[in-house]
Formats: sequence, C-alpha cells, structure tokens
Amino acid sequence: MRLPPANVLVPSAFGCLLRLYEVFGLENAPSHGLQSLSQLWSLLPYAIAVALAFAPGMQAAAAGFATACLLADLYAHHALFRGPGTDSLLVVFLPLWHLLVIGPAGALMAWLLARRRGSRSA
Repeated sequence: MRLPPANVLVPSAFGCLLRLYEVFGLENAPSHGLQSLSQLWSLLPYAIAVALAFAPGMQAAAAGFATACLLADLYAHHALFRGPGTDSLLVVFLPLWHLLVIGPAGALMAWLLARRRGSRSA
C-alpha cells in the first residue's frame, strides 16, 4: 500500500496532532464518550484529505484541502486557547465548516493553481 504524498500527509498529521494536543495537553477533564465523538468529528476533514489524495489527479486538491483545514485549525486554536476570545462554539462547528466551506475552497484553489502551473509548462 502506498502512502499519500508528503504535501497531504504533513498538514494532515499536524492537524491531527494539534487536535490531540488540545484534548490531552490542554484539557484537564476526564475523557467521556461525547468528547471522544467530538474528537473523531474534528479529525474527519483530515481523513477525507488523505482519502482524496488516493484519487487519480487529485493530489493537489487534497493538499489544498488539508492545508486550508490546518490553517483554520491553527487560527481557531489561537483564538480559543491563546487569544482573548472565548468562542467555544468554534470548536464544535469548525469541523462542519472544514467539510462544507474551508476544505473545498482550499482544494479548489490548489487544483486551479496546479492546473494553471501545468498549462504554463506545457
């Protein structure tokens, strides 16, 4: 079985590590079923990006999907844990935004850039 390209695997791995850090490094509450379900929900966009990387010709789109999700997660992490904000709903709804808006927008932008770069070199 082959691995996805590094430009998909690296942002996906960092996104998953950031989520695991938020659970085990920052949370002091004991783990329960709802929290575990929430963490699985937040890892779903990265799993989709890795799965998308195995589709023929979709590596650039998968890299854009994963990178856009990672950038949004880094912003949310800073806004929630490091900044003055206390928007806890961001953690709940961000995976939905990843799946519906952020990931597809990043995938589209990366796909268009790869397509434009490919047409210039031809």
